[in-house]
Amino acid sequence: MLLKSSTKSFVNKIYNYIDILKLDSIALWFSTKHPETSFLIKIFIWFVVAYALSPIDLIPDFIPILGLLDDLILLAITVTFAVKLIPVKVLGRCRALAQQWFDRQKKHPTVYYGAIIVVAIWISLVVMIFELYF
Repeated sequence: MLLKSSTKSFVNKIYNYIDILKLDSIALWFSTKHPETSFLIKIFIWFVVAYALSPIDLIPDFIPILGLLDDLILLAITVTFAVKLIPVKVLGRCRALAQQWFDRQKKHPTVYYGAIIVVAIWISLVVMIFELYF
């Protein structure tokens, strides 16, 4: 009984963390437009937002284990790191804007330039592998 309860608690913590990541990815998008976010941080955040909100994953989800680990690990690390770079005051305001946007839209936004970046990475890898082995 205790094991079942602790498993539910662990799963609930994961779902809560995923909800925070969703909110933070939208907050990062708003932080790129905030004047108090420095230019260098904005550049990094644009790449994080492009990947987080892209309709295409770097490693597709249909590839067993790796596709899901890609989302779970890479996305969690990059979004969390980017959030730590933003000033607390700016982050608070951007999270409030993200929550308002999420309440109105009821869906996660899609950033299509992120798909272009992912496809460019795939093409680069194919070219590098082709040059290396052929």
